[in-house]
Amino acid sequence: MRGLSAEEYKYLLLSVGTHKGKRHLSPLEVAEKLNESIKSGASYKEIAGAIQLDGTTMITRFIRLLDLHPDIKHLVNWGRTDATIPFSICSELAKLNKEDQVIVSKSILENNMNKSEVIQIVQLRKRSSQTIDQCIESALRMRPSITKLHIILGAINSEKLIIFLSSITQNIRDDLLKQAILEIAPELSNFSCRLGIKKFTIVGKGNVLAPLLKVKDNLESRIQESLFQRTEKPCFNIQ
Repeated sequence: MRGLSAEEYKYLLLSVGTHKGKRHLSPLEVAEKLNESIKSGASYKEIAGAIQLDGTTMITRFIRLLDLHPDIKHLVNWGRTDATIPFSICSELAKLNKEDQVIVSKSILENNMNKSEVIQIVQLRKRSSQTIDQCIESALRMRPSITKLHIILGAINSEKLIIFLSSITQNIRDDLLKQAILEIAPELSNFSCRLGIKKFTIVGKGNVLAPLLKVKDNLESRIQESLFQRTEKPCFNIQ
């Protein structure tokens, strides 16, 4: 496949069009690989054939993910978890301007919004004079009840760590973040998390995140310190 190594192409095939086990690449990582191939001259039709897709519709949906705000790109996942947003919903979310994307993504996580609700928000925003907050409220009013989740958003500000995180896959980043969180709060359970290159998200129901909220003022620095400790293992070594 044009623009990709044999290994990259293999991982792409193992990540697209399969529902078996843990995929090697996240949807965003797939989008980035597809974009590399496009920049190398491959057409959408050529790419669809190479990764065994019927038609080019899915290629368009993947590429649309690249239009997401940098602060929320790490949230894109194949399916739903409390700390991530499904690929199908993110593809719709990308139709909004970047400021609106950030606001809606927070509401998606807090309120566990589904694809139909996000489509409704996107349509309202484009066809009416309502603010994005009003569009969200309109979608939520259609529900019989609303259950909110609690979210902790954080940033990675170490350039050295950012470089390292950009060199590993989403699956590895998430595993590292989970280990770091449990080191800070070993009693924590029933939470979800997602680590991007520059941002991280932790989500839980009820008072699940209370142990982390107690150290919220220095949580970012403690997580980064823990991540550094883990990257110093021989298999990572960012020295």
